[in-house]
Amino acid sequence: MSLRWLVLGVIALLAVAGCTGRNITVAPGWAGVMVDGNEAYVGSLDGTVYKLDIKEGSVLWQFQQEKIGAIYGAPALDGEKVYVGSYNSRLYAFSRATGELEWQRVTKGPIVGGPTVAGNAVLVGSSDGKLYAYDTSGDRELWQFEADGRIWSTPVVEGDVVYFGSMGHSVYAVSLSTGKQLWRADVGGAVVARPLVVDGLVVVGAFDRKLYAFNASNGAVAWSFQADNWFWSGAVTDGTYIYAGALDGKLYALDKQGGLRWEFDAKSPLVSRPVLLSGGVLVASEKGRLHVTSVRDGHEQWFYDVGEKIRASVGASGDTAVVAGMGHKVLAVDVMKGRTLWSISTKK
Repeated sequence: MSLRWLVLGVIALLAVAGCTGRNITVAPGWAGVMVDGNEAYVGSLDGTVYKLDIKEGSVLWQFQQEKIGAIYGAPALDGEKVYVGSYNSRLYAFSRATGELEWQRVTKGPIVGGPTVAGNAVLVGSSDGKLYAYDTSGDRELWQFEADGRIWSTPVVEGDVVYFGSMGHSVYAVSLSTGKQLWRADVGGAVVARPLVVDGLVVVGAFDRKLYAFNASNGAVAWSFQADNWFWSGAVTDGTYIYAGALDGKLYALDKQGGLRWEFDAKSPLVSRPVLLSGGVLVASEKGRLHVTSVRDGHEQWFYDVGEKIRASVGASGDTAVVAGMGHKVLAVDVMKGRTLWSISTKK
């Protein structure tokens, strides 16, 4: 599939409703997974939010409301609540213990990226071009910031600064306390990836096929790396290398000066963000394979065929990865032994 048709297909899927299943529905699109210990949280295109037991694969609770809307980004967590952004332009907060809906806030555009919690604030970007900050109690809006385009990027907080990208070809740093702009950097394409903050750098990819590293203090470009296709997913780091996947199907390992150390070719677009494991780096390809590569040289240690396309962020706890496919499956895989622990089919 060409890049043009892949992206057009992804965007088109945001306009259609998902099908329903008997247990959990993960219809075409992406539904990011958030893992915390033995718990996994995932949303679906039919507007259902689930809490799963990772060891057993059982549903601990589920919440479904007729007009909650499709969910694409991974949920965010704090000690008491799980926060979910929805394509119906709402941010929801549920009790982690019971799944009870505690509050909701309305934006003026569909929410595609995931929310982020920082202290007493929960942040979420909207397709109306605004980044919203709400008190985690749901009592009030703290501030809103207007960017130059739709915000599909999941914001990241470091200290008192919030970093995110926009589809208007910009990367922003705003104050967590006030919502005021600290700096803005313009790039050559849309930015939908979640930024990575490491050693005073903000690393984020764009649709101009470049991975950028900006000075976190002033937004100056420290370096950039050119791939063969767009960067959709966010980057991760183990403290030594920075790992980023692109739609050219390659996982790139860079040093902190932007030098290429190695690359791994999954031979399928990488939309999902890489995951760091004790034994390597896990990447999920669009065609449905999980690959674990060595952090030392990118050598493939093994791969596992999920059997469904993957565009969602993968959750991991220890050596267990929880994956939501684009069809009718949520499964947990022991990534070091290469075997399925459990799989929930949603096909009627």
